Amino acid sequence: MFKQAKLLTQKILQMKKNSIFEYYFFQMKAEHNVNSQKLELIQWLSTIEDQSTIEKLIEFKNKENKDWWDSLSKKEEQSINKGILDAEKGNLKSHSIVKNMYEKWL
Repeated sequence: MFKQAKLLTQKILQMKKNSIFEYYFFQMKAEHNVNSQKLELIQWLSTIEDQSTIEKLIEFKNKENKDWWDSLSKKEEQSINKGILDAEKGNLKSHSIVKNMYEKWL
């Protein structure tokens, strides 16, 4: 019985090791793929001669780099500002208190 439990434990540990390896291999492969795509884009960009295409790409880049704060609704801005004011006034709760308050949803 002990031998079977030991074998089962070894199999479970090996499965965990394999899963971790597969996860990291997948992450590395995905990262490599993204880097390859970036290099392809850089190479393509270096060949563009059309000024209007370059301007469109710059416009796209500028839209993508927009500050996230600018995309918030007024209600979201007010809520964040209220939280900042509360923090500045010292109206804070510790992590453990908040964790206990919301434990059933965590």
